[in-house]
Amino acid sequence: MNRNPTPWRINDESDSKVVRAGTVGASLMLACALGIISCGCMKSPKAMAIYNNQKKPEVVCAIHDIYPEGGEAALKYFSDMIRVYSSQKKPAHFKLNRDKKISKEEAGVLKNEAMWMVKSGKGNDAVGLLQKILKECDGTESKFFVEMALVEVLICLGRCEEALQYDCISCQSTSGIADFRVPLFSALINKMLGNEEAAKKCWEGFTVALGSEGPQS
Repeated sequence: MNRNPTPWRINDESDSKVVRAGTVGASLMLACALGIISCGCMKSPKAMAIYNNQKKPEVVCAIHDIYPEGGEAALKYFSDMIRVYSSQKKPAHFKLNRDKKISKEEAGVLKNEAMWMVKSGKGNDAVGLLQKILKECDGTESKFFVEMALVEVLICLGRCEEALQYDCISCQSTSGIADFRVPLFSALINKMLGNEEAAKKCWEGFTVALGSEGPQS
């Protein structure tokens, strides 16, 4: 699997330049999701090639009965994901607050900045930025949200085994946060590592989120 983003040339009115886009990782991510949806009938040769002769690690994800954000938020995530990957506009710069707390929305700003770095061919810098903020931020929720951003970036870079070290996507997490991205990311990682049955189980957990009604009005 080619872990280096494919060069993507864009027309910029101010100065023509080449932006290295993370479309390979994004496409693979979506392909894996489609493979899970179709009950594991599809396999990604690129994702499988590295792991054919290796013992495959597996993610056992934490699944909740109720996801407060609801199914609409889960579906919206996919459209937002495509928008972030395809955007040609440089996102806002993230700045850590004095109290070192990070909300889910603020973590989204941080992730968008990291994704821009990935698209610019600076994947290691993006991971380094997120790891730095992870060490600096305070609070269980803050660390959970930053870890989730870091895991997403690692998935897009094809560095799935690295993503496994973070507790946010496994039963090791002590956050207690019911986030639909947990079973989704776990399913993607398992699919990319060739763990078909584990991927389907995690995807079933994500479908629980799709069926959730969301916050009560």
